[in-house]
Amino acid sequence: MGADFRLLRDSFRNIPFVGINSDLGCEVPSVFVDQKQAFEIVTDHLIQLGHTQIAHISGPQDSFVARQRYQGWLAALNQAGLKPGPLVEGDFSAKSGFAAAERLIAEHKGAFTAVASANDQMALGATRAFEESNVHVPTDVSIVGFDNMPEAAFFRPPLSTIKHDLARIGQLGVQSLIEQLNGNASFPRTQRLEATLVERLSSKSPLSLSARRDPATVPSPHRSDPIPTDRPANNTVENPDLARAKSSRRRNKTGFGGHR
Repeated sequence: MGADFRLLRDSFRNIPFVGINSDLGCEVPSVFVDQKQAFEIVTDHLIQLGHTQIAHISGPQDSFVARQRYQGWLAALNQAGLKPGPLVEGDFSAKSGFAAAERLIAEHKGAFTAVASANDQMALGATRAFEESNVHVPTDVSIVGFDNMPEAAFFRPPLSTIKHDLARIGQLGVQSLIEQLNGNASFPRTQRLEATLVERLSSKSPLSLSARRDPATVPSPHRSDPIPTDRPANNTVENPDLARAKSSRRRNKTGFGGHR
């Protein structure tokens, strides 16, 4: 991709040009999100939750952003002293995410508790594949995507992901072209936008770690929701006579358990 951009730049040297999330860096006016750093945020989030076996569903390695996100995954694991988990390559489509998750289940079962997906579409496909194989998100495996596509909040479960403002990137790219046409040399040549984590319900601590941290949050086999832990503890032992009196009053009110 970089060679293609350089060919365009050299072929249209006198025409305004701007790189959007390209690998030309400061060679041309650019608007970009630091893809490597943003994917470090994804991986750090899973590490902070307690995951130590983190798989990666990457984009195609001929894609600049896919390579940068892959490098971010590696960098965060290395910084934490962790070995890389399984790696499966997709093509940014939901279908490839589904196939990648099937491979993870078939070839790497037990080798990962979380998946860092290079985009939301692949995370969507992976989630479907996990559920079809009775691997539940996030109880059995956590998953985090990238892009914060509008549908991400409506996944089942809602997807934790990285938000970067694509509309703003486009606006700044067009503005850069206009300023070049106007000969405005003071307009910033390089503009970097920040990415932020949107934490939703698809990522949580590994089940074994959750149990060690707080047994009260582990669901009972007869409950679909965790036992609340925010209620104040009550260690008071009630006086037996008072308890009998309360019981008697309740029976008299309801008409059950005694004569009126």
